[in-house]
Amino acid sequence: QKGKSIANRHLVLYMVKNGTHDHNRLGISVSKKVGKSVVRSHVTRLIRESYRSMEEEVKSGYDFVVIARVSCAAASYHEVCRSLRHLFKKQQLLLSASERKDRQEKSEAGRKEEKEEDHLSCKSGFLIFSEALSADDSFLSGSNIAASWKKL
Repeated sequence: QKGKSIANRHLVLYMVKNGTHDHNRLGISVSKKVGKSVVRSHVTRLIRESYRSMEEEVKSGYDFVVIARVSCAAASYHEVCRSLRHLFKKQQLLLSASERKDRQEKSEAGRKEEKEEDHLSCKSGFLIFSEALSADDSFLSGSNIAASWKKL
């Protein structure tokens, strides 16, 4: 209703802004006209993989519904990928090279921060464990270890 649609020989793309600026959502529809279940599943996988391969190049904040046309059943992966890229390009949804670089730098910085937080939490966990062991020196004495072995 509020979105836009565009089509080519293999695919139809419906798009609408989803209100978030950090991710996209993808819906795929393949009707029974395209073929039996094996063919429909194959076409669905082709579309999903085509989108996954270019996801970093697509602007964020949209919901997409991709509908496969009957001709998509005979299309190769490269043809489906080219068709999907064509639709995104026509709607001006592909990022420029500089925008892609900026997005990649932001995601790398975010991953680096997460890694540092994980590293700190591991260190603090180790410190807590080592402090607990040092507080109970009787645990570390050899006689208790020998006594516990004898009990087994």
